[in-house]
Amino acid sequence: MKLLFLIIIFTLTMSILLSGPVYAHHVDGHSEDEPRRFHVKQGEDLEEYMYLYDDRYAKSFDGPPHLWNSGILLTRIGDINKVSGSYEAEFWFFMEIMEEDDPTDFTLNPPEFSFVNGKDILYESESFEPHYYESKVSGVFFNNMDFSQFPYETLILKFTVEPSGTDKTIDQIRFILDPVSGIDNSAVVPGWQISEFILSVEDHHYDNEDDSTYVWSWLNAEYLVERSIIGSTVKYLLPVSIITGLSLTVFLLRGNYTPRIYLTAPLLLSLVYLHQGALDDIPSVGYMTIFDKVMTINYALFVNAILSIVLQMRVHNDDSASLAKELKINNIMKYFIPVIIIIGIIYIITTS
Repeated sequence: MKLLFLIIIFTLTMSILLSGPVYAHHVDGHSEDEPRRFHVKQGEDLEEYMYLYDDRYAKSFDGPPHLWNSGILLTRIGDINKVSGSYEAEFWFFMEIMEEDDPTDFTLNPPEFSFVNGKDILYESESFEPHYYESKVSGVFFNNMDFSQFPYETLILKFTVEPSGTDKTIDQIRFILDPVSGIDNSAVVPGWQISEFILSVEDHHYDNEDDSTYVWSWLNAEYLVERSIIGSTVKYLLPVSIITGLSLTVFLLRGNYTPRIYLTAPLLLSLVYLHQGALDDIPSVGYMTIFDKVMTINYALFVNAILSIVLQMRVHNDDSASLAKELKINNIMKYFIPVIIIIGIIYIITTS
């Protein structure tokens, strides 16, 4: 029971410590009196920044750049292909020119833009007004995914918009952030939960062959999605912890080496099978994930149990002296269990 208790405590500790950081709601940076970044957590919105509308409507157009008040409202995330780093998505994209005297007319000259990290983009329900445009966008998008925290990883689903055309540099078109952006109440992300939303503008530089540089304004919308902590723990950590806990029952048996070997060998194979099966859920990566590190601890516990059996078999005899030696070895190796777990936890925390 003590051994099983240690395994349960280890599993719960890992799920709490490795579930990821929490971020505060804030706005970063300003350029020409315009915020460059909104960052909100799940359940929050940008309503407190609606005052920006009044400030923008009060301004007059004073020449390029034209300011595109733009935003994205997510409605659906489809299949997330972690091997290719792609994901299907559907959202509303909208832009508005808020200076009334801006000569731009979207009904005569529709806005030209592209999604830098997307393909097979489909625009539906497009609406054009002189200073307003909106469309329902769907397609496949790409972004780098970090699986070092697997199975508690957080994926960043990013959408990047750029004005199209060789003359649409930042001197001509500049994105500004629309606080209406975020996540629609009916948004669907099967198997995941959206924890944070980041909307930002970026000055992106392109280098030409003549060493000159052109700068384009980019609008970035990032949705951070993560698994349920309880779900990930039950699906990935609990099964391997149960198997390891069962293997440690060999310390409760005295003698009976054949049953003890029969107990540890198939359990070790099961542990390896579960390890490989879990890693099939993510692409092959060149670094250790949280799950790999937890499995290293489980393997160390198995080695400790098997080594205990081997050492006891070497001194085994039917006399009382050998029985005392076997018991001593069994007790010594049993004390290595909490040591391995504690060292493993410290290693995971310090390297994550």
